[in-house]
Amino acid sequence: MIEDGSRVYTGVARNDEFIIGDASGYVRAFSLSGEPRWQLFVGSSASAMALSPDGETLVVSTYAGLLSISQLDAGEQAPYQIGNSQHREVRRWIFWTTEPTPLIW
Repeated sequence: MIEDGSRVYTGVARNDEFIIGDASGYVRAFSLSGEPRWQLFVGSSASAMALSPDGETLVVSTYAGLLSISQLDAGEQAPYQIGNSQHREVRRWIFWTTEPTPLIW
């Protein structure tokens, strides 16, 4: 059991941690033994997640049409981020059918 009561929709693993995306819009990391490490709010239910081969970039898509790209282990958060990680969201794309092109946050 990693996260009691959480609806986990996607996940990846890197080094000694599991990273999950849940229905509440959070990305959370846990040690291999299940200890909480960090969390990052992406704003909507996670639909998919990808990790770069070097484990330094995390991409999370959401059911609301957001694509969040974060630099892991950056040492600081972006000013608008919600969470307790030392990762920095470097780009957010918004894909909405009401917009003629994707928007960059």
